[in-house]
Amino acid sequence: LNLGARYGLTSLERGMFVDANASAGYVDYDSKRELGGGLGTAKGDSHGNLTGATLALGYRAPLNGVTLEPSLGFRVSHLDLQGFKEKGSELALDVDGIKQTRRSAVANLDVSFAPVTMGAWQLVPGVRVGYARALGDQQVDSEGHLLGLDIEQRAAFDNRDQFSGGVNLMANLGALSVGAEVGANGGGDSHGFNGGLKASYAF
Repeated sequence: LNLGARYGLTSLERGMFVDANASAGYVDYDSKRELGGGLGTAKGDSHGNLTGATLALGYRAPLNGVTLEPSLGFRVSHLDLQGFKEKGSELALDVDGIKQTRRSAVANLDVSFAPVTMGAWQLVPGVRVGYARALGDQQVDSEGHLLGLDIEQRAAFDNRDQFSGGVNLMANLGALSVGAEVGANGGGDSHGFNGGLKASYAF
């Protein structure tokens, strides 16, 4: 779930603006470790939630049928993942829960192209590229227990920098806008894909 608002310092069509955004989501996590040596496969599952908020300052500039929107901001996100017990192996771990907060500086460039009219609607295709840099410690460590021993694991994603890109299509009817977007992101050896639907109302 993602909710946001934009305030244009002069207008929503051109000039400087402030964007505020809040998000909340459910996390369903499954793990699988092939141990080999006749020790079987350790499997576990957990769930939790991911919340975040972003505040950004940007500028909207219509130029010859193309509208550019560069912005700079700050994001805080928090992961709360419950602990779980693995099954399926003599070396199955009792894994602690994770509570992790990350702060990041973000930069985005949104590009929207000239609208295409379909009846009463206007279709506006667009492109977004983004960059986020984790502030402070970017590493995520988890801890498990086996036969009285504490075992620590560091997440494979330990890169401070993350890049993203995507395409979107907005349909506008007066002050109402609805749309869809697909994108990809990555940093270091980790990559992901995403998609979403959104709606907004200008007032």
